[in-house]
Amino acid sequence: MTSTPKKYTINEDKADKESEPKENGHSKTEKKKKKKEVKEKQEGKAKRRKAKECKKVKSKAEDSKAEDVKAEESNAEESKAEESKVEESKAEESKAEESKVEC
Repeated sequence: MTSTPKKYTINEDKADKESEPKENGHSKTEKKKKKKEVKEKQEGKAKRRKAKECKKVKSKAEDSKAEDVKAEESNAEESKAEESKVEESKAEESKAEESKVEC
């Protein structure tokens, strides 16, 4: 007896795919889909985490810039106050010299 080759139809091919060997109750294609979904979720989480870290870095940079500006302003105010004190002391010294000259 010679065997004739079996002819497959489209429906039988689909049936063969559906009857794939299952691992832990899931077919290989389902497992691949699940892995892909998990990977995409992890990538999304990583992107969000990275964006959050970037925001923190940017806000820290802005805060440090604001602190630098405040420090510069306070230094300028202090220097002005010191200059005015120096001018006042010079004025007092000149008055004292004038009063000595008058005596």
